[in-house]
Amino acid sequence: DDGFANSWSGATNWNVTANPLFATGATVTISSVGNGLQFSTDGLTYSNSISSISATGGTISFQNIYVRGGLGSYTVQLTSANYFATSATLVVSAGIPTQLRFTEMIADGIAGADLQTTTASTNIVVELLDCSGNHANVTGNVVTLGSTPSGVTSATSIMVASVGGYATFTGLRLNTTGTYTLTATSSSVSSTTSNAFAINPGAPVSTALISGPTVMEAGVTSATPFVANLYDGFGNLATNASVNLTLTTSAAVVGMSGNMALTSNGQATFANFTICAIAGSDYNMQVTGASLIGNTTSQTLTVIAGPPVSNTGLVFLTQPTTTGVGSIVQGTNGNVSVRLTDCAGNLSTSASYIVYLDEFSGTMRFGTAGDCDSFNSLIATTASVDGIAEFPNAAVSAQAGFSYFLFAHTTTASGTTLTSQFSSISFPIVAGTG
Repeated sequence: DDGFANSWSGATNWNVTANPLFATGATVTISSVGNGLQFSTDGLTYSNSISSISATGGTISFQNIYVRGGLGSYTVQLTSANYFATSATLVVSAGIPTQLRFTEMIADGIAGADLQTTTASTNIVVELLDCSGNHANVTGNVVTLGSTPSGVTSATSIMVASVGGYATFTGLRLNTTGTYTLTATSSSVSSTTSNAFAINPGAPVSTALISGPTVMEAGVTSATPFVANLYDGFGNLATNASVNLTLTTSAAVVGMSGNMALTSNGQATFANFTICAIAGSDYNMQVTGASLIGNTTSQTLTVIAGPPVSNTGLVFLTQPTTTGVGSIVQGTNGNVSVRLTDCAGNLSTSASYIVYLDEFSGTMRFGTAGDCDSFNSLIATTASVDGIAEFPNAAVSAQAGFSYFLFAHTTTASGTTLTSQFSSISFPIVAGTG
């Protein structure tokens, strides 16, 4: 009469003794009908069946058997070459917790905001499971949450005791942008890792200059642009917003251009910035934007004299006065001279410029005093020094008895010709001394 010598229960560890008439030395296998369960003798390695060699007299004993499978009722069987026996119904219930899992996927979030699941719940739930993946209805098991990279915090706690097999976390937050995973751990239980999710920047609240020129010529566009960053409330680059930023200065200036820029990927570049301001002064540059807090530490910009500008940039400093034919043009106070100034009225001292004079009517000729054959040029030229162009050798030849006007000109580095807005005063030419 084949049969089990003792009854079975739904535990995970059994001592099973069977007393069928198995032949001495026969191999006897224990398995479940339909292979719904797996068995182990050490609780680590499981298979659909395990075998043992019968003892003398046909008595077979399976000691410390572990079972793994879904919750429910099963029939266990013993088989050998010549005999077969089955158990009464075996009910399998959940075992002790051995693993964890997140009940929902984590959704992408915003820096500083509560994490949510993909179903928009702010409750992040970790479930305790037994070795077969069955829900382990246990209370009091402490589950701890961490993140990779680190940084996860909670408005309550990142250590929560389970209730009925679930540990529920609320108010979880990450303040730094990036890609993260959450990891849940518990004592004597295998840890689990969530899906990867992104933390995006929050709304922009502040801006700051991060680079730019330290010296600029008045009226000249800088080859090095000012660059400003846009930040959220946690210092993350606000790459998800487009904001108009304005570059400003702490002191009054004659003018600025190219000082507005739209942010892209959290950054604004003022590529065509030009400032017209008094040279020799330092200006504290800042950036501002609507509803934004500007940077508290400004960047210092030193303005130096720029190139002369058209019209107002060339002015007769020493006016011509009565001059004899063939003589050097006399000035009211020394040599005739022209002052070169930039957009802010600074003397154009940063470079030397070629300045030339011509006469309004086009009838005056320039040459060398004492050399009558040299008077064949319509212009007289000189180079400026520290923003002043003097003409110590500009001799003229023109019809005596008339008055004349001079104009000053120069050419910029780009090839543009600049002309004085106003001519010199009228000055008479008188007969030469022969």
